[in-house]
Amino acid sequence: MDKTKWKAFPQLNNANELSKYLNSRITKSRTYYHYTSAVAVNNILGQKTFCVSSVKRFNDDVDKMQFTNHLNEYFSLCFSTGVNENLSLWYMYSGMDGKGCRLRFTYHNLMKLIYESKMYFCEYDYDNHKPIGIKVELNSNNSEKCLMDVLYYRDSAASPFVDLKYSTMTNYGNVSKEELSVFKTTYVGFAKKIIWSYEKECRFLIKIKGSLLDSINEDKSYAVLLEIPNEALKRMTIQFAPEIDSLDYADEFVNIKQFMMSSSNLRLSEHHGEIHMNLCSKCNKKTIENKEKTDEKDF
Repeated sequence: MDKTKWKAFPQLNNANELSKYLNSRITKSRTYYHYTSAVAVNNILGQKTFCVSSVKRFNDDVDKMQFTNHLNEYFSLCFSTGVNENLSLWYMYSGMDGKGCRLRFTYHNLMKLIYESKMYFCEYDYDNHKPIGIKVELNSNNSEKCLMDVLYYRDSAASPFVDLKYSTMTNYGNVSKEELSVFKTTYVGFAKKIIWSYEKECRFLIKIKGSLLDSINEDKSYAVLLEIPNEALKRMTIQFAPEIDSLDYADEFVNIKQFMMSSSNLRLSEHHGEIHMNLCSKCNKKTIENKEKTDEKDF
């Protein structure tokens, strides 16, 4: 059997087969989605740049542990290959207010963005979304880059084997913990716990090396800036989150509004008007209730 074929995943047995399989899959996805806030999208459009952030900023500490002793080296930009809108991704990455966006790229458009665009390394102010100081252009001498889907796993102290999941495919008890460890060492950052499998993540990692890595100051924050060619911007689609009921929401963001005026690629969610979670209001209410209880105890 050709172990790069889609149906071969349940029969994979070792790190070498896993790497060949996952490397072959990157050409098979037709669309890639990046969930983020409307503010971030407005900045992306205005600066024509993706901020590829440091893995130090990962929200999952276990995921971050993959980069132990290498935290300064890696910068990550993540996409989902799941075609259907994902409610968890909407709220986790686009914002708890339900008013975020997701960007859609075709395979060819993403390849041009990843492999043909200029990239720069610089100190970065994440609070104000601005680069600081000198930008250093990245090349093969001072950086490496890799785009690959994430492998999800579950391990147990009771077994020397692991359970694996990739998209809708599963592999139970065929791969040993040792072989998974080899894979994780070879492809740092491309394995996550199975609880995250709903993300169907494709991860773009940039590794800084050489004298550029040596120049990093531990007390400063850095990012990689990925320029977006005009052609890629034209072909990119922006979709509003489900709690946004009208394209008029673009009026609040000058660059998104301009994008809408020059393109037909701004769209409402397929489920707009169907979901009203009001998560932020619930959080605010709980905060007030907890404060009132605390105040009662204080008096």
